[in-house]
Amino acid sequence: MDDRLQDSARTWPAVVRTLGANAVLCLVHSQQATVGGTQFEDEKMLALYDVKKVYMETTVSWELQWQPSSLAVPIPDGIENMMEVKEACAGMGGIAQGLEAIGFRKIAAMDCNQLMCDTLQRNGYPKVILGDVLVDTDRALLHLNPYPTRCMLASGFHCQPLSKQGGQRGQADSRSKPFHAVLKMAWEQQGSAILLENVKGAHDAGYIQDGIQRLAWSLNMDFVQTILTLDRTWPCRRTRWWMLMKPVEYRIHAIPDLPEDQLLRQIGQLMPNWPFWSLDDEEALQLTEYELVIMQDQRYGNDLRPLTRQDVMPCFLHSYSTALQACPCGCRETGFNPQRLLRDGVRGFYIVSMLTGKHRWLHPREAALFCGLDPKMQLPDDLRAGLCLVGKCASPLQAAWMGAHLLDALHAGRGTPQKSLILYKMRLR
Repeated sequence: MDDRLQDSARTWPAVVRTLGANAVLCLVHSQQATVGGTQFEDEKMLALYDVKKVYMETTVSWELQWQPSSLAVPIPDGIENMMEVKEACAGMGGIAQGLEAIGFRKIAAMDCNQLMCDTLQRNGYPKVILGDVLVDTDRALLHLNPYPTRCMLASGFHCQPLSKQGGQRGQADSRSKPFHAVLKMAWEQQGSAILLENVKGAHDAGYIQDGIQRLAWSLNMDFVQTILTLDRTWPCRRTRWWMLMKPVEYRIHAIPDLPEDQLLRQIGQLMPNWPFWSLDDEEALQLTEYELVIMQDQRYGNDLRPLTRQDVMPCFLHSYSTALQACPCGCRETGFNPQRLLRDGVRGFYIVSMLTGKHRWLHPREAALFCGLDPKMQLPDDLRAGLCLVGKCASPLQAAWMGAHLLDALHAGRGTPQKSLILYKMRLR
């Protein structure tokens, strides 16, 4: 069957420039189409969501048919707002938090998880959308709220297709789909800049590199990518790939790794003593007998388990404190399969409570500080739920470093990324 007929009658998002009441130019392929069921003003740029794309054999052309669920979102033509940020797959909003600390303004966030959205709302995020980046109409909601603008778009995306813990199945893993949806979102909104974060395997993943190259070409932008190692400047391991896409006129040839800070290389340099929490909190974080047995069994890995103040904090994972039970965010109804844990190991570590003298998991406020999040932010009442959110966050310290280099380019090299980073670290301490 003709591919055009196979595609016919599917719903599509499209970015178009109107040529009259019933004609548009689809920008992605510079292809003209007619529009059925609605009319537009001439010479407008629009993102059309949930329109039906139908191949008209009689006229050998495409028609975009308007549906009851269709939306047309205006795109400000040639007007870019580099200092506002919308964050998709937002989690706790770590990327926007770091950008806001150096002068950007967060205006909206979207995540498909209710716990994530509740946490964003508790922390006064201006507009929070419970939505899935894979769903066209949900992306349209992010585009519309709080208003359509060509701003910076920031996002993480599922790391399981690229990480050792996730199996490294790449594009064969269905969880790679959100990455492509994020690129689609950036095209639909014609973002002024795009900032992406993931595990370092993204740097060498063919489908990741192909996707961002195609998007940059389509938007007439270029991009720079780097690997940032958090423990060079903060006593916590979190090595991540970052990609910044921006207009070609803003020159950024490379973004170096985070600067070394010899005064913040060990846990004790940031937190000389473990805090005392309420007895209820301390007991809620105490390892169960079963958890302690598993964590001390070398068949489940040789990770550093008991932490001292001379150590560097190991990398937090989403499953920190919950590998043996259901995840509070709802992504798992049970603990991980025991055979998988024997094969891949159990990631995690614990400390000795200053109050009870027993082994406990970190408090989510401690974990937040070590990831570079504001430790005063409002977290879920369920402490392990707070830990699972922190384990999934993008570090604001790394986001601030990326954003500072964009600011430096915007101001023609008059900025100082190192100063921005130092000031943010001082705020955290």
